[in-house]
Amino acid sequence: MNRDQVIADNPLQQFLADRGCDLRSAGRNFVTNACPVAQHKKYHRPVTIDPAKNLWHCNDCKVGGTVIDWVMHEKNVTAADALRELAGGLNGSEPVARFVKTSPSQLGKAPAANHNVAFDWSHNCVALLTPKELIRLGNERWFSRQFCTWLHDKKYVGLVHGDFAFPVRDDGNILAAHYRVKAKQVGEKDDWFYFPRGIGARPFVIGDLTKAKQIHIGESQWDMLALADRTDLYLNQNHAFIATRGAGNAALCNDLIPEGVSVLAWPQNDEAGKRWLDDLFTKVPLQVARAIVPEQFKDLNEWTKAGASAEDIYTAIFRNELVEKPEIAEPVSETKTDGGNRDEPNDAAEPFPLQCLPPLVEAMAKEVCALPATLRAGMSKPGALRFACTPARMAAKRTRNRSLLRLCSAPLRWQTGLLLSNCEF
Repeated sequence: MNRDQVIADNPLQQFLADRGCDLRSAGRNFVTNACPVAQHKKYHRPVTIDPAKNLWHCNDCKVGGTVIDWVMHEKNVTAADALRELAGGLNGSEPVARFVKTSPSQLGKAPAANHNVAFDWSHNCVALLTPKELIRLGNERWFSRQFCTWLHDKKYVGLVHGDFAFPVRDDGNILAAHYRVKAKQVGEKDDWFYFPRGIGARPFVIGDLTKAKQIHIGESQWDMLALADRTDLYLNQNHAFIATRGAGNAALCNDLIPEGVSVLAWPQNDEAGKRWLDDLFTKVPLQVARAIVPEQFKDLNEWTKAGASAEDIYTAIFRNELVEKPEIAEPVSETKTDGGNRDEPNDAAEPFPLQCLPPLVEAMAKEVCALPATLRAGMSKPGALRFACTPARMAAKRTRNRSLLRLCSAPLRWQTGLLLSNCEF
């Protein structure tokens, strides 16, 4: 793409509106306090936007030009770098193509990557994400500033065509960016594309799957990011997150999850979410538990945007349901229909799977179950739970870990007590 094409494809009025700038009508033009050079007062609007000529000018700073000049001043980059950002790396000034191998383990599970990929995620995408864009990300998705900064520092988020993008990895290499094109009208769904083209879908992974003891899986990256942020679990190496990037990609999780870890699925509350959960259970050869998002919300991110607290989400984690393969009921003989035997406990029933709990709560539950039988017999469940919480609470106070203190709070002890009623107690 040449310079004129880039300018034509990025109308200044739309470019600034997408960034959340406050544009006020002034005849045929618009005025705003947004300026790429200086921070002007809220109600002082020295910058004029001329939609007809696709130009801008700041009367205070005495600078102006096209959308390319705006990006150059705002990010202190060269014209070539500004063109690269606005064109999404399509202006011909990209780095030299490098050879990228596709992992044999992914063959047959996703379309093969183009072996000559002219793409540099760090330079073309991560470097273009400014502090202003991070603020926009947090405001749009209700993420904390600390979490947005962490995502940027870890190179989990970038910018393509002026909108947010996430890396596509294969065998440790970043092959492409999965970027959003926001819907033009409210209520419509956003579109997602891959750049460079020809790269197939791969799951979006946050954290180290080899070190994690519990892995959270969702359809959307927004859901997993909201979960990581609201609970602060992204700071805990015992937790990792996988977004399948769509309801039809659950099979891509196969071979990603190590054995012996707890798997917690976060399906969305629609028919596609049900199919996704069924596919996940069928394609992933591990025991999967399901966390329940309140039915009035379509997904986890909508729940957090509505004000769900860390305690609300921890409660959903604790009250998970094991996903079981539906079985055809066997005919019941007449000798087994006696109502007097229906409510008798089943000694052969399996105890609650403690590995499905978060690591801290799992340790608390094991503390209770490890008590001598004689001591358990004389102790109520709340009393036993308070006994198990004591070491964790003292550690939380000593380290000033607010997340751990919330976990040891009274409402959560009550929720965990419900789970412990299913343990061997």
